[in-house]
Amino acid sequence: MKISVASTFIGPNIFSTESAIKYTVDVGAEAGAGDGILTPAFLAALYEHLPALEGRIAQYPGIQQRDSASLARLFMLVSVELQNIFGCHIDTGDVQPTASPNIYNVTYGYEDARVGLAAGGLAALLIQNLLPSSQPPTETDTPGFDFAKAHDNFIQSYQHHVMHIQHRYIIEAARVRGIPVDRLGDGLFVFGQGRFRKLHLRHFSDQTSHVGFVLSSNKSLTGRLLSEIGLPVPEQRVVTTRQQAVQAAEQIGYPVVLKPLDSDFGRGVSVGLEDSKSVATAFARAQQYRRSVLVESFIAGDDHRMLVINGKLIATAKRKPAHVTGDGRQTVEELIEEANRSPWRGIKRLRWLPRLGFDEETKRMLSKVGYERGSVPTLGKIVQLRNASNLSAGGTSTDVTDQVHPDNRELAISAAAAMGIDIAGVDFITPDISRSYREVGGAICELNTTPGLNPHIAIDSPPRDIAGPFIETMYPPGAPYRIPIAVITGQSGTADTARLLAHILGHNGNCVGLATSDGVWVGGKPMSTRALAGQAAAHMVLRNPMVDAAVFAISPTALLQNGIGFDGCDVAAIVDGDAPAGSGASSLGSVDLADALGVAIKAARDVTIINDADTLCRDIASRPRSGNVLPVGEQAVPTSLTKLMAGLGKDLSDQQRHSILFAAAMAERLGRSNEEIRDALASFDFESL
Repeated sequence: MKISVASTFIGPNIFSTESAIKYTVDVGAEAGAGDGILTPAFLAALYEHLPALEGRIAQYPGIQQRDSASLARLFMLVSVELQNIFGCHIDTGDVQPTASPNIYNVTYGYEDARVGLAAGGLAALLIQNLLPSSQPPTETDTPGFDFAKAHDNFIQSYQHHVMHIQHRYIIEAARVRGIPVDRLGDGLFVFGQGRFRKLHLRHFSDQTSHVGFVLSSNKSLTGRLLSEIGLPVPEQRVVTTRQQAVQAAEQIGYPVVLKPLDSDFGRGVSVGLEDSKSVATAFARAQQYRRSVLVESFIAGDDHRMLVINGKLIATAKRKPAHVTGDGRQTVEELIEEANRSPWRGIKRLRWLPRLGFDEETKRMLSKVGYERGSVPTLGKIVQLRNASNLSAGGTSTDVTDQVHPDNRELAISAAAAMGIDIAGVDFITPDISRSYREVGGAICELNTTPGLNPHIAIDSPPRDIAGPFIETMYPPGAPYRIPIAVITGQSGTADTARLLAHILGHNGNCVGLATSDGVWVGGKPMSTRALAGQAAAHMVLRNPMVDAAVFAISPTALLQNGIGFDGCDVAAIVDGDAPAGSGASSLGSVDLADALGVAIKAARDVTIINDADTLCRDIASRPRSGNVLPVGEQAVPTSLTKLMAGLGKDLSDQQRHSILFAAAMAERLGRSNEEIRDALASFDFESL
């Protein structure tokens, strides 16, 4: 089996309605030998390397056909599974025969193109090295393929290219709602299009208060502000020397807590310090992260993370520090290994919880109770491994949202409002969340503007919908997030039609983004005077917050090679397929041209307008699974446009009338009236066409 250099498609393309990677797979000598190759022994060896693949193959009947395409299908499934190791939810894939025997086009989805391409390469190596060799080994053969090593290298090399699991949770929820999302970098995303565009950095939206962020980064200022409006906070002192730390602890009264003034994730936090020696040690640990250290009174009770979004308490979780529970048989080390086998735990950015391990803090916590890694805790004995209860440090959580007392709910909402923060994680300690803090005590120990979602997701009970309220900070129910988009393709006249349509859409003062083979314009002003690839042009137009509508003229060659460049359009047009002589049309063969033009139909959410007089257009429209198609031509003028077309001047050429007809038909589908279209055409310079 051999694979060719891959192609990457963005948006609808000749193979799929979604972004995809395409490999050409030559099954060669293995063609037709499915029964002799995909044996139980072969599959068992494959499942040993990728256990989750067994379930996926069982659900994919194509593998069981044992024909010449079996290896190609297997390559597709392994490529998908290797991406899903990173937490990607890829389930799209297809295998299509080519004109050459035993050669197949294999396509599958991807989250990050670099990861998807590397997954295909590793999948081919794995399958090739598991296939029985038909030739005896020679002196030039390389040593056996070490998949475990290659797999580890794959994860180490590409784990930072895929989305953090918390970001993916939000992004996938947005896409389910139909909101387009582009990833600019690690944690930075663009939601929506044009004037409805929103930026989201980690858990900051572009509406998050900068003042609130700065305040929350300083735990002392946070405590002071909350205290001054009557909310309970621990007594606090900011210190910069060991002597000051001990003195502050004695003034406050033991036990105390020490933490860096503005760090997060529980780093450098020491809890329940009972004497000056432990305070001095904790001070040195906290200063590893920040010069200024906060000494505060210890608040007895359970640690709760209360998530407030847009003035509503969305979820509350009770957090516990990382721990294991003895069973009377296993050592602490074995209990930790067992805990790490949980599907919740793994590489930090790829799983909701990190793996537990042994470090200096773990050793200190064990030594306090006379344990070491080889100790065997008694049945039911809880062995704490960390001071802080942060889930980023290995802690666990339980959902208690329904138990929160109204006073405690009001406290969390008031704290977020006082800081001016739209998304806040309020860390609240109290003995009983179901009783008012006014009765049983409690205090707010921190307030976070980038709260982790894992306390509310990595729980035994069904998780609450956290993503919905996050998204509604940007797009309340019913708020628009897409701008009108039109795509025009064909053999000739696409740029003229696109310019006409952009003029019509912008006639009422709207700012229109226009991309053709001549460049990119926004509001009539050039942004680029050279042709840009589909994705680059899409980014220049759709990420511009000034743009009200967008028009793209895309050549058949670009559609064939790259796809449309974004996730779809409202209306598309295929102005022609039978190129007139001397038109400078593409040199694509008839099959490739038909496939390329057909991408427009896949891309259009509303309708694709086709040339009714064009043989190839009619052929494309008659294909199975074609979308909503509207034939337009000199003999097929939409009734609503008859009067408009009849009123055009007699000095227009046939090509100009053709462009006007398609531009008017598309403008009408995008909500423009006959009067608006007529007024816009009256001000257009037709001599420029």
